Amino acid sequence: MYVRPRYRRKVTAVEPVSPAPAAAAVQRRSHVAVVPALLLLGVGWYLARFSILFPALIGFFLLSGALGLLGSRLNPLSTAFYLTTKPSWSAIGTVFLAGGALLWMTYEYYLHSWAPVLPHLPAF
Repeated sequence: MYVRPRYRRKVTAVEPVSPAPAAAAVQRRSHVAVVPALLLLGVGWYLARFSILFPALIGFFLLSGALGLLGSRLNPLSTAFYLTTKPSWSAIGTVFLAGGALLWMTYEYYLHSWAPVLPHLPAF
């Protein structure tokens, strides 16, 4: 089967070479926030055995971090924007879900008295 060779168009000095449009359209998003969110979810779940204050604090920390990521995504000129790439929507959603899961777990532990509110301190 005969395949016709592709010929390149000659570029003159008048028309500059432009990059490929597909390469310019690719935007990179950071998924780096997913791993710390899942690690903090596991740590909060483990620390809930000792006190329900720990997962509540970690949950509020994750929710405030997700709001910070959401704000940095919408306003990259803000003073707290230090990311070289914008976070992805899936990363922001994972951080929100991890924070919400920890707060829901705290509520369930409190409702059913599965863990103490204050940690048990050893007697001195």
